[in-house]
Amino acid sequence: MRLIREGTNPDGHLSPVMSAMDFRHASDEDTHAIVAYPRSQPAIQNEIEQSSLTPLTLAFIALGMFPLKNLPEADSIAPAPVPVGPTSEYGRYITTFLGCSGCHGDDLTGGAGGLSPKGPSLRIVKGWSADQFVQTIRTGVNPTGRVLDEEEMPWRFISKLDDDELKGVYAYLLSFP
Repeated sequence: MRLIREGTNPDGHLSPVMSAMDFRHASDEDTHAIVAYPRSQPAIQNEIEQSSLTPLTLAFIALGMFPLKNLPEADSIAPAPVPVGPTSEYGRYITTFLGCSGCHGDDLTGGAGGLSPKGPSLRIVKGWSADQFVQTIRTGVNPTGRVLDEEEMPWRFISKLDDDELKGVYAYLLSFP
């Protein structure tokens, strides 16, 4: 859980592969589920080289994208909002956990680009129905017929959310002025 929440290895050192930028917002229940999934898979035997900070990780640190400190302690994380379902509050939790602001900006009105793709404003969904939003995420095609670029928008990954989770994200997007 510390690796997911704080980006540190069991020995307390910074992990070069886990930033904890967005996953630190995961509830205890969701974090336990993330830990449980790989543990439920069969082990794979292979050689793993001892690694240190890579040049890319050092660049992320220098740009402030991979913080070395000031992450919350694991026990200071609030649980997921209740009820879990198609509510704006739960949608906010999902978008925070998934890191949507990384590409779409802090207020989801469009990202600045940089190392992350420059995502468009998500306020466009105000003209869509909840079913159209869900269909867009499930198929990668929006209501106007535009195909989402899989390299810029991980819609296949997000499509694994259930309908209530996606409708929660939709409700959250509608909550903006």
